[in-house]
This record gives sequence, C-alpha cells and structure tokens, in this order.
Amino acid sequence: MKRMIICFALSLIVITAFSQEEKRLKVKGEKFANNAFYFDIVGSALPVAFSYDHIWTKFGFLNISTSIGGGYLPFNNFPTANGTAELNFLFGKGRNMFEYSIGLSYAYLNLNTDLITGEYHLVNNTVRLGYRYQKPEGGFFFRGGLIVHMNKFLISDDLIETAVWNLFVREYVTVTLPGISLGYTF
Repeated sequence: MKRMIICFALSLIVITAFSQEEKRLKVKGEKFANNAFYFDIVGSALPVAFSYDHIWTKFGFLNISTSIGGGYLPFNNFPTANGTAELNFLFGKGRNMFEYSIGLSYAYLNLNTDLITGEYHLVNNTVRLGYRYQKPEGGFFFRGGLIVHMNKFLISDDLIETAVWNLFVREYVTVTLPGISLGYTF
C-alpha cells in the first residue's frame, strides 16, 4: 500500500512539473513563422511536388494561407510534370492545427506503355482535410490528410478520346488519396 501511495505521489509531482511548461500560441497581431517550404508526397500535385506556403492572416484561432508548388519526375516510360495552387483555412492557436483546403492541380503525363500511348493534360479540383503541425516560432513542418481529386477536364493528343472523356466520363472520376508533407517553417 505504501508503494502505491509513493508511486502516485511521485507521478503527481512529475506531471505537475512538466505541465508548468509555457505553451506558445499564435496570438492576434504577434509575429509567428508564416512561411513554409515543404516536400509534398501524393498530395494535391501527383505524385510529388516541392511547395511554398504563406500564412497571410494573424487572427489567432483561424488563419488563412495560400500554397503553390510543382514537380517533375523524368521516368523513362512515364515522365510527369505537375503544379498545384491551394487556399488553406487553418484552425488552431498552437502548433497543432486542423486544415481545410481547396485548390486546383495540373498534371502532364506522357505515357508510353504497351497498353496506353499518348500525352495527357489533366486538371483537377482538390479538397484537403487534415492535420498540420507547425510551431509558431518556426522549425519542423508536417501535415497529413486526405485529398479528394475531382476531375475538371482532360486533354489528350487524341481528339476522340478527349471528347469522350470530357463529355461522358469525367463527372464520375473522383479519387481520394492520403497525402503527407514534410518541410521547414521560418
């Protein structure tokens, strides 16, 4: 019984000591790290992109940011180029935030396989719901979430394929993918 009381008392002391740490919050009007460079993996721009994000507002709990990015992967049979632009709504005062984003993504695909050969230009609307870790004083940046890609239009080097896709198929193409971003804020 004495051991339990001693362990309980020590636990309370340790918890109290660590809970006294001052929590840094985003305060309205106070400067915080609002620029981020990050590597986006299977995010809004498929498959990867290097992006920049800037938080424009300093409202405290709700902040608004924009991000822009792009990437290029020179695979032999599958070279791709992409770009993305997003408007982000960030909810939270500390380093942990909920993120809701809307945007557009563009992808160029040059397929040269046995089944499909051709060049494709694809534009999607995107919606992101996720978590963002960004310290107010700057440093490590992480975000993860689900990104919904809704096809806007596709242009192919084959006129018939372009017409069939845009008139009959595109409204049924919606893909939800997990995405992760890693980077640095300052």
